[in-house]
Amino acid sequence: MTHRFFPFGVLLLIIVIWTAASIVIKPPQFLRQAPIFYEDTDFQVYFTGLGWIIPSAVLFEHGYSEYPPLGLMYVRWPLIFTDNFINFHWWLWLSNALLSLGTVWLIFKLAVFVNQNSSRVNSPTVAWWLWALPSAIFFTLNRYDIWPVFLTTLALYLMFKNNFKAGWLVYGLAIMAKFYPVLLFPLFYTLGKKNNLSSGVMWYALLPIVTLSSVVAWLGGWLAVVTPYILQFSRAAEPGSLLFWLVQTVPQFKMGWYGLSMMIKLAVLVYWLAVTLIANRFNLRQHLILAALTLLLVINFNTFYSNQWWLWVLPFLTLVLSTNTIWLAGLYDVVNYLQYPVLFGRWIKFNEPLGWVVLTSTVGLRNIILFILVYILWREFKNLSIASLSTTKIVL
Repeated sequence: MTHRFFPFGVLLLIIVIWTAASIVIKPPQFLRQAPIFYEDTDFQVYFTGLGWIIPSAVLFEHGYSEYPPLGLMYVRWPLIFTDNFINFHWWLWLSNALLSLGTVWLIFKLAVFVNQNSSRVNSPTVAWWLWALPSAIFFTLNRYDIWPVFLTTLALYLMFKNNFKAGWLVYGLAIMAKFYPVLLFPLFYTLGKKNNLSSGVMWYALLPIVTLSSVVAWLGGWLAVVTPYILQFSRAAEPGSLLFWLVQTVPQFKMGWYGLSMMIKLAVLVYWLAVTLIANRFNLRQHLILAALTLLLVINFNTFYSNQWWLWVLPFLTLVLSTNTIWLAGLYDVVNYLQYPVLFGRWIKFNEPLGWVVLTSTVGLRNIILFILVYILWREFKNLSIASLSTTKIVL
């Protein structure tokens, strides 16, 4: 019994140490501008209600917001109890930490279902230690992305438990916290149609979507509903993304880079969705691999790269990568953390010449690891034949 709680004890201890370090330890002078353990930028946005994409714009003035409704509600909830930023900061920090522990617990539960539906000799194991690495810890505690990650993982768990109504409902809530769960629709669609038991209850996902969108539209009109997505989808290539690096390197091919990036970003998702809707011939493990591939390509070939998006793909990588390759995910995490906040936050901010070296080297290294991960996952996907792994087939 003790060993079952060991990962949670270790993760909790690391979170406590990280929290103490964020209060006590000051970074070295040459990294003084880089937020090693904590960063108040996004928390200040959450607390003040002032935007950062459009500086000083009130987040909910006329009902407009940079965040989907449930995301905004989550980042603002501590204001119910306090109007002091320090208290607000630590309440949200604690909430994020608890969601991290909850997400890892759910991943352990999901691993049981994956193991039961897999005939592999080396069954998927939970690489829980990925959640204790610096990038995962930093962005879990300093951003709100752990909130939609938790909801998405909870929705998957409910689907595996055959609680389809609650699963679709929570999936809808996840979409209203962050857009990215929409990209996982083929997985939820397949799980929802398992054994033909719940093909009619997927509409439960629309309940929170329609309800929250209607409330927001009532407060500020239809623009209030679409503004978060207009802001995000209209952003140009920004430092940190592969696309930005390509455009800066060969500017003559700017539009070509944009088109190529879009095609690569959506290639797996389009393939996954088409085959799922037409034939549904993928087994469970293949669906999980396609989920990981879709998210990896979307976050890395987007016009801008947000390092906290790494949290989105972690639940799937912990379930599908073998013990021989999971270390690559750990290496990605470390490089992701070095890029931002450590190096990127220190040099790129001040446009120093060394900043371009940091930009190209970290983006390049991160994407080399990405391509290796994509290759490994795609090879595993192709090697999984329906005939040899019929026990993983999700019967419709």
